[in-house]
Order: sequence, then C-alpha cells, then structure tokens
Amino acid sequence: MEIVERRPATKKTAVQQVQPAVSVVVPVYYGARYLRDLYRRISQTLATVDGGFEVIFVEDGGKDESWDVLKELRREHPEHIKILRLSRNFGQHNALMCGFSVARGAVVVTLDDDLQFYPEDIPLLLQEIEKGFHVVYGYPAEKQHHSLRNLASLILQMLFRKIFGLPSGFRTSSFRALRGEIVREMLRYRTPFPHVSAMAMSITRNAASLPVRHAPRADGKSTYSFRKLLKLTFNLVIHYSSLPLEYSCLFGAVISLMSFCVGSWFLLKKLIWGVSPPGWTSLMVMLSLMTGTLLMVLAVIGEYLIRVLGEVSSRPQYVVVEKEL
Repeated sequence: MEIVERRPATKKTAVQQVQPAVSVVVPVYYGARYLRDLYRRISQTLATVDGGFEVIFVEDGGKDESWDVLKELRREHPEHIKILRLSRNFGQHNALMCGFSVARGAVVVTLDDDLQFYPEDIPLLLQEIEKGFHVVYGYPAEKQHHSLRNLASLILQMLFRKIFGLPSGFRTSSFRALRGEIVREMLRYRTPFPHVSAMAMSITRNAASLPVRHAPRADGKSTYSFRKLLKLTFNLVIHYSSLPLEYSCLFGAVISLMSFCVGSWFLLKKLIWGVSPPGWTSLMVMLSLMTGTLLMVLAVIGEYLIRVLGEVSSRPQYVVVEKEL
C-alpha cells in the first residue's frame, strides 16, 4: 500500500519505455556513507549488460543523510536510478517488496547497502539464471560476522530448509537474483509480514545457490542486529509454517502419555502395596508442568492469532511518502 500524491500520467521517454534486462533493488538503512561507492560499482559491473539496467533504492526510515545522497545520485543518473522513501522503518523485506513494485527488469537482483556482498559478483547470479533457474542465491563462502550473528544465521538456514524441504547444501542470503515473473507473482502477496525467500520458495523450487565473496563491514557494526535476525526467524516459522503447532501437539501428547504412565504407576502402588505417593510435592510438580505446557501452547496460538489479525486488518506492507521514478 502506498500513500502518495496521485499525479496525471505523463508521456514517457523512449528510455523509460524499454524494459531493462536487470533491476537491482537495494534497501537502504543508515547507509549514506556507502551509497555512492555502491552505485559506482553496480553501474561498472552492469555497464555491458545487453538491455541495460536500473537501480532502485528504497530508504527504509533511517535518520541519517541517506535520502539526501539518494536525491543527488538520482539527479546525476536519472536514466538508471529510482528512489523511494518510506514513512518509517518497516524492515528489510518490506522495503524489498516496495522496490519490487516498481522494478521492470527481466531479472531482479537484491543487494544490501553495506557492500559486504560484492556487486561485481552479480554476473555470477545472472549466469545461473540464464541456465534456467528461477531463483539464485549467492551465499558467503566465509561469513564476516561475529559468532552470535553466525549462530542465528545457521539456525535460520536450518529452519528454512526444514520448512520448505530443501536439500542440506542449499543456502539463502539477501544477495539473490529472481526472474521477473517470480517477482510479479510475489507482489500478489499482500501480507504485512513478508519474507522474500519464503514467498519465492512458495512459488517455485527451481532454485540454486552458490558461494560468493563476503567482505567485512567498513565500520564493523551491522544495523541488522541479532535481535532483528531472531525476529525474522520467528516471523518465518510462525507465518510461513505450521511447525510450532505441530510440535506443540506432539509435546502435549508426550506430556499426556507421561502423566498417564505416572498416574497408572501411583494407582498400582496404591492397589497392590497400599502405598500412597507424597501428596504435596507430586501434586505441585504435575500442576506446574501442565500449567507451563498449557501457557506455552496458548502463546503459540496467540502468535498465529496476531498474524491473522494483521492480515484481516489490511495493515500496509509499507507506506511511501516520497519517490522519484
């Protein structure tokens, strides 16, 4: 959903009418210091691509000078750059969906703004797309993150493969190339909790992944914190799978079986040997266990209900307050 001023249609130039071969979508969050170098490297890499290219920057509610830098870049390179500004920080995946909505390329590449992934490796993804794959990921051959972030990424990768039944060697990342048809199909998802890779895998399994270079951050600190990564993992598991409900059901069945066995054992002791179990301790242990189990299951159900409420209330994926296309 966009809240923007409606303007009458204007006559487009010949350059604007031609569909570019490649659209590069870059979500921007506190990335002002990287943007000029990022665009320079993208443009140099794609300068020889048949059909041309466009770069779409989506400023995701940061408080730095990113929007001012983007407007300068747009004035300098209007034939290649589109910029959009969101009303607040909606998150990386929401910003990507915003960029997808204006991308016209036959292939759409997503790339972070921090230059950890090399723009020079975009042709590697395009080569795999030309082989017939619908989605191609470039994952870090050696991650340049701290150990806690790497652990969270590992958990996310394992859960993603589990949910979508992908082979153990398959890996995802924010550096990806998608066919334009896949992107346009993804735009039909109006969920306020988008997850680009999950939506892509819901549409197609014709995907590949390959190792690419990964550079340390220039300032050593990522804006994509461990907490945000955990939140993304939680949204993936809750919104795109029924695993929590399935495991809650299994856990409940195990607890019920254990309770039945313990109760049967106490009953036998009473009937055969006339021995009664100590009342207070055993009762409190069982009540605490059952209460904790019930609260956990209710919390899982509550998370699903929150997401249902978000869907039916038509919360926007993003709100655009300014754009230059």
